[in-house]
Amino acid sequence: MRRIRTLALAAPLAILPACTYLTGDDHVLVSSTPPGASILIDGMDSGRTTPAMIQLDGLRGSDHSITIRKNGYGEETRRVLHYTTAYTSNWFDGAADAELPSFPLFWTFGDFLLPFAVRWRYVPHEVHAMLYKPGEGPVTDQASTR
Repeated sequence: MRRIRTLALAAPLAILPACTYLTGDDHVLVSSTPPGASILIDGMDSGRTTPAMIQLDGLRGSDHSITIRKNGYGEETRRVLHYTTAYTSNWFDGAADAELPSFPLFWTFGDFLLPFAVRWRYVPHEVHAMLYKPGEGPVTDQASTR
């Protein structure tokens, strides 16, 4: 009897992942002016040059540091953040009246089939760096007042 009870409790937990919609985009577009710069991810050479679509981690990803480097130019580093959101269909959505039992009147077929969702993405989704030769660069307010 105890075994049946344990099985009855474990069965919903076993099928729960099948009711979860997982989706995400783990690509980041990396570009530079001038093009042809090396792309380093967390200090490791990716073997790619700009412009390139870089694939990072998936659902279990983390934040990354992207460095863009080209001979004869100063390097630039940008940070991309792993952003994850979760969604749950609410049973009480669409309850017609306080006296009536709750029933999800406005659920779609997808809400019944996959009531949970996890979405992820890297932010920003596009990284661009302006590379300057040593001694050159953007004019700052401080430099223009001298």
